[in-house]
Amino acid sequence: MQIFSAIDNRLQMTNENLLKFFVEGKRRKIANEIMFLFPHLFNSTENYKQWEYMGCEIVKDQLLTLEFLTPNNYKNIDIFRAQPFIIFKEEDSNICKYEYGGPKYMIFNLAKDCVKELNIAPHQEV
Repeated sequence: MQIFSAIDNRLQMTNENLLKFFVEGKRRKIANEIMFLFPHLFNSTENYKQWEYMGCEIVKDQLLTLEFLTPNNYKNIDIFRAQPFIIFKEEDSNICKYEYGGPKYMIFNLAKDCVKELNIAPHQEV
């Protein structure tokens, strides 16, 4: 009987943790309970708090799949966001107004010393 009690206790804990996980998932957040539910999903360097829960579905053979948006962290790459700005310049006794019309996000590769336009906006700013 002790084995059945331990199994029942584990199932109760799993059910409670799943409920917390999906409640946070509705807000696209990752609940701490993910470590209990999927202990082998992470290695020691991953910060799941930066992840976003995107959804789940049951596919063929009743396999549950979870979808997460995870950031890639690179040591030599930075993302910059341009703030809109206006420059006034005097030319031939006239005041000219220039507005920045370039890309909103740029990616800078420090190792290659190059800058490129980022065509997508990062979802969260750090």
